[in-house]
Amino acid sequence: MPETAKPHWSDPDWVQTEILSSLSMILSVLQSIHQQQLVEYGSRDRAVTKSDLEHTERTIMSAISDFATKQKQFNDRQAAAIDGAVDSVQGIVSDIQTLNDKITELQNSTGGVTPEDQALINDLETQGDALATKAEAVQAALATLDAQTPPVVPPAP
Repeated sequence: MPETAKPHWSDPDWVQTEILSSLSMILSVLQSIHQQQLVEYGSRDRAVTKSDLEHTERTIMSAISDFATKQKQFNDRQAAAIDGAVDSVQGIVSDIQTLNDKITELQNSTGGVTPEDQALINDLETQGDALATKAEAVQAALATLDAQTPPVVPPAP
């Protein structure tokens, strides 16, 4: 079975999507900051001082830095959760096919249950239990992925 591609920093499409999403959130922060400045400083009729600009710069840089850190942490958690889900799914399809093939082999045997048939039945039970364990791992990996919460865009200062 070919290995499923994992979204990650090495995938240009995934990286582009992540960058666009982050830039969109940063733009939202900047727009919020601009609106807040209009409230704080009044209309544009008042001259903006160097102190005003320095304050705005610190506020913007702090908000962007804090958000970027949270976004990177979220992206890392997402990547780990996706990798875990992909790893959990690996091999399940071939395991199911193997079980189906053994069931067909068992159904095609003639006569009573032979020692070989009983061994096959025992093997089917063991492999079925292993497959159930893998399915539970997939469920846990998907639950971990679903539980991820992206960072909230910071409010305007």
